Amino acid sequence: MYNFIEFKFLLTFILAGSAGAIPIFEKEVQQIASPTENVILVRDVENLKRAIENALPDSTIMIADGVYNVENTIYMRKGKNVVIRGESGDPTKVIIKGKGFEVGKPGDDLLRLGNVENVTIAFMTFTECRSYGIKVEAENFPKN
Repeated sequence: MYNFIEFKFLLTFILAGSAGAIPIFEKEVQQIASPTENVILVRDVENLKRAIENALPDSTIMIADGVYNVENTIYMRKGKNVVIRGESGDPTKVIIKGKGFEVGKPGDDLLRLGNVENVTIAFMTFTECRSYGIKVEAENFPKN
């Protein structure tokens, strides 16, 4: 049985020009299921890496508040119906941090997804990465 927490916020993409900012796309995002079983609580970067790389189907990876310094890309090459989320529900409290633009090298992504299906990522901030915070590898056929 899932309980639903309703979140309403507006995603607005802005087209900036000399005349000012013009919203060009708006979409309301509403629900994310509360985890009930198969929850893996993560409190450090090594367990974060292990949990994501070995995610079981229909599981939730719950990340405790904190800063997670990612030295090497975390790969999710398999997984179906997986939720990766910050525990508190506040994206400012779970920070996934890379080495920075100046120190990193091209291809230093924080998280790569490939050959996965129905993966949800919520309530966290990705920062200080050379390339992508989250890279979806189209060549590895991710779905949804």
